Amino acid sequence: MCIGIFILIKLILKKTVYKIIQRTTNQYDDLLIKNKVIGRICLLIPALIMGALLPKVLPDFPDTATFLMRFVTIFEMVIFTMILISIVTTLEDIYNTHEMSKLKPITGLVQVIKIVLYVVTALVVIAFILGTKLSTILVSLGTMSAVLMLVFQDTIKGFVGSIQRSRSEERFSRNA
Repeated sequence: MCIGIFILIKLILKKTVYKIIQRTTNQYDDLLIKNKVIGRICLLIPALIMGALLPKVLPDFPDTATFLMRFVTIFEMVIFTMILISIVTTLEDIYNTHEMSKLKPITGLVQVIKIVLYVVTALVVIAFILGTKLSTILVSLGTMSAVLMLVFQDTIKGFVGSIQRSRSEERFSRNA
């Protein structure tokens, strides 16, 4: 059912929206197609429809409907993140068309934003699967990293010390 809805939506969008975008003289809207923003929105629409219809389609199987609803919700989260990342990429492409982008590139900032989006999505999905709050996951990760730092404190110091020693030996061998 969802595959059919996806194909229908994709077909309608290709026939209408894609042709409208390609006929315009504005180059920025072409970036929406290039960066797959509209295609990813096409993925979100069937998931939203399925999420709305699933409890009505499976009223006699509440456990199955609940399981499938959780899966659909996770899928929606991932697709929403993909849409946001496509939008950020599109904004970067638009920025790169201006002269200022050669003086002040934002590629590093865009990459950090994408990484943050991926990490936040992963944490939200994990919290959703486990049925806990996001704050609980974050506190657990912070506690785990603190314990690991205490346990491996000497190992980390030794590793950093060996890197510093090899760098200083490299410098002295070049100067001599």
